[in-house]
Amino acid sequence: ALASQNASTELLAAIRLAGSLGDSGWKLTDDLKTRILSGVEKDGDPRLGESIYRRNDLQCTSCHAIAGAGGRVGPDLVSIGASAQDDYLLESIIEPNKKVKENFHSTLILDVDGQVISGIPIREDDQTLVIRNPRDEIQSIPKANIEDRREGRSLMPDGGVDLLTEKEIVHLLRFLSVLGEPGDFA
Repeated sequence: ALASQNASTELLAAIRLAGSLGDSGWKLTDDLKTRILSGVEKDGDPRLGESIYRRNDLQCTSCHAIAGAGGRVGPDLVSIGASAQDDYLLESIIEPNKKVKENFHSTLILDVDGQVISGIPIREDDQTLVIRNPRDEIQSIPKANIEDRREGRSLMPDGGVDLLTEKEIVHLLRFLSVLGEPGDFA
């Protein structure tokens, strides 16, 4: 359910509750934050981090592009290392809903047929709302078909890095931290 492009917040909450999964996965404690951040510069390998970023089971490239190559649901990461501190990057991958980048809050729509649709708003006028859905598809929704609309959460799933070891998170964070900086990952 976590890797699903159509992950339902309610379904994920029910699964976590039923399986006591709220107690599993990475929790960003001060101790963990200190260990990972100190390891990024010392032990982090950006090349290993890139291979982790590109792993199919993590689906990072489904939503994020680097210099236009990849998905467009989340922010392009081309210069993320030059513009964001390591602690912000760490928080973003472990707690993606804590700080959602501007223009990347999702919109939840309940249509007149009772279907729930979510996505990142692209544009709208008096008749139509256009969103980019979690599958990176453009979807036009006639406003006459919208029964309810509210701001949603980040489309980046909670627990997206729960499959990684601490060392893998260090490598991934090192890769992200050098994107856009002078050198091999500029």
